[in-house]
Amino acid sequence: MTECLGKLTYEKSTKKILFHPTVNRPSLPKVLKMMGGKLSASGTSWSFPGYSQSVYQLIRQFNPELDSTVSHLLEGFGFSLPGEIETDHPSWDKMFQFQKEAISYLILSPHRGSLLALSPGLGKSAVATVASDLLNYDRVLIIAPLSLLSTWEREYRKWSWRDDPPKVRHGKNPEGNIVITNYDTVVRHVDEYCKAKFQLVILDESILVKNRDTRRFKALKRLTLGVNRLWLLSGNPVSREVDDLWAQFHLIDPPSFSSYWRFAESYCIIESPPWGRGVVGSRNLDFQSEFRDLMFVRHQKDVLDLPELIPEVIDLPLTVPQKKLYEAIHSEFMAELTSKDNLLVPNKVAQLIRLQQIVSNSMNLDPDGGSHSSKLDAVVEMVETGYFDFPALIWVHWTEGALQLWHALEKLLPGKVEIILGGDPYTDYKITEYKEGKKSILILSLGVGKYGHTLTNTRTVIYFDRTWDMDAFIQSSYRVQRIGLDHTAAVITLRCPSTVDDLVQDNLSGKAIVVSQITNADLASLLKNLKGGI
Repeated sequence: MTECLGKLTYEKSTKKILFHPTVNRPSLPKVLKMMGGKLSASGTSWSFPGYSQSVYQLIRQFNPELDSTVSHLLEGFGFSLPGEIETDHPSWDKMFQFQKEAISYLILSPHRGSLLALSPGLGKSAVATVASDLLNYDRVLIIAPLSLLSTWEREYRKWSWRDDPPKVRHGKNPEGNIVITNYDTVVRHVDEYCKAKFQLVILDESILVKNRDTRRFKALKRLTLGVNRLWLLSGNPVSREVDDLWAQFHLIDPPSFSSYWRFAESYCIIESPPWGRGVVGSRNLDFQSEFRDLMFVRHQKDVLDLPELIPEVIDLPLTVPQKKLYEAIHSEFMAELTSKDNLLVPNKVAQLIRLQQIVSNSMNLDPDGGSHSSKLDAVVEMVETGYFDFPALIWVHWTEGALQLWHALEKLLPGKVEIILGGDPYTDYKITEYKEGKKSILILSLGVGKYGHTLTNTRTVIYFDRTWDMDAFIQSSYRVQRIGLDHTAAVITLRCPSTVDDLVQDNLSGKAIVVSQITNADLASLLKNLKGGI
């Protein structure tokens, strides 16, 4: 612990906590100002919003003396919440102990908002539904990804004790006591949703609001500003670095999280290369403890004893047509990267995607050239030889290649293979058929299936495609490993070494490749040896 550098007192009239420095150091005013402090007119103390993160940061950094009032406030607000509530809610006895604790946290928190960070598969929707029942608000708005609206409607009916069923809305009319809608609808019709005066707003998969510069974030900021309660739900609220939390915390408590850069400077590693200042890493902190006044975190491994997923990587060479096309596009890309003109970020991303499409199936990029895919050939061979157990879940990303895979497997297992890509209106029906054992293989798009679905009947998971999206990768793995899994499952990753697959693997393993922050020369160096073959 550092030496005591001051004292904290509480100013009742302004509801602010005051820091009175007792040590005179030239750097102290700069640090306190960076933390959000404001110097008093007398020049002898610094004020901070009560119960804010800045106060806890003061305590950690300066070890101040606390007067009795401040000690009492800190014990009661965010650090020693009562353990559990008592209720006769019919769903209460069906809850796991950690879910009861989560409900108590949401109900008893003195803050307007909370972030419920239960790992995927731990029942965030059930927890939020029971907690909202206990608050007994007349007007509740649930905002979720479009693919989860029917899941939310089903889960709310299952866990709630309310007589009035939720209403799913896709337009500008937010009528109903319990309204379920998606993010894009709110962005398009934010004025109407603001006028509806919801008391409780629940943002599911709140990682989707991490970008502070989007229309989505700005619309939600307007919508949530005056609500009684705001709950953010996310199985993975940090997809890359801890600054992902700032926008989510800002919605919960705007005064305490008024500055993104102040937050980033406190919790992240920042560099200022020629292409602009940016976050390149996170400081080594226990964020579950760091933000425990705003954030309830539980991980699967801490609360559930689930069977392990058994990983396996199968390396495959590209087919001859694949390799020829891959090397042509690779050479074109390298020429652009090594030219004098600096290649813009969208062009870099587009070229990397082209390489990924070829590695999946050349038809993704060249439909007229026919279907060529070593990964497709491998899956067909595995089905023919009984290499893996059914039911099997195959994650895909590229549409044309996924359809070719479906056609090939349908020939082997007629009527036993299902496919779900973007915009499929029969998604719920198809998933039910798979879960009931009527289908042996489910080919599922990462973009559609990464949220909300429980697929614990799966015996084998195959990653046919993987993307740079860390959140999609993490979320997809939890579709199988979640409450209800009672058997081990194999997870097979199909990889073509010496291709862009290697960069994707590095990225998902924590060796972040941020295209927007990498120079042409560095990207060319990474791609130099990835010419499409072993």
